[in-house]
Amino acid sequence: PSQSSFRVLALLFYKLHERDDGNDGGSTTLLPPIALIPMSRSTDDGRTYIVGTNDEPGYMGGAICAERAAMVQLRFAPKSHSITKIVICTDSWDPISPGMLCREFLAGHGKQVPWDVPILSSGNQC
Repeated sequence: PSQSSFRVLALLFYKLHERDDGNDGGSTTLLPPIALIPMSRSTDDGRTYIVGTNDEPGYMGGAICAERAAMVQLRFAPKSHSITKIVICTDSWDPISPGMLCREFLAGHGKQVPWDVPILSSGNQC
């Protein structure tokens, strides 16, 4: 990115929930497979995450953080999902945390992003 001089990668771990199919019997229907969600991946132990990266062109109003880039991809998913962990990696010297616009964006998703969701952050030096 031309403005920040560093790159950021975000992994949003999430789980899909069953939903009520509207029958009086209360039966549930499983949500579609993660293959329908762009950039969605699964780990060997079955955890599911989505990848986002920041992009900051010469105009700051056109910038997007990595967390928001990942979150907007989840718009392809049914509403019945929740974020279980956020991991942020950067090639900046120090770890970074979500900025104000990113926090507001995530908070606007209600139950999909719990207030106590763990956020792990890493810079290029451990």
